[in-house]
Amino acid sequence: MKRAYTNKKTGQIDDGLVREVVTLVQTQSVPKKKGRLVGLGRRTQSVPPPSAPPPFVDPEVLTAQLKDKDDRISLLDRGG
Repeated sequence: MKRAYTNKKTGQIDDGLVREVVTLVQTQSVPKKKGRLVGLGRRTQSVPPPSAPPPFVDPEVLTAQLKDKDDRISLLDRGG
C-alpha cells in the first residue's frame, strides 16, 4: 500500500489519509515470538481458505431449489 501511494520523486505519501493509515498499520504491527504471530486468534472454521473446494451439496436439494425458483419465476411472469 505504501508503494502504491508514494510520490515517485519525493518518496513521500502525498495523501494525508493514506499516510495516517500506513503509519497506524506500522505502529500496530503484530510482534513475532518464536516465529509465530502473537495476539492473533485462531482462524474461524466458518471461513474456508480461498483455495478450498466448494462444500458438497446434495444434487436433489439443488434440483428442488431450482424447481422452486422456476415456479416462482413463472408465477411472476404470469402476473400472479
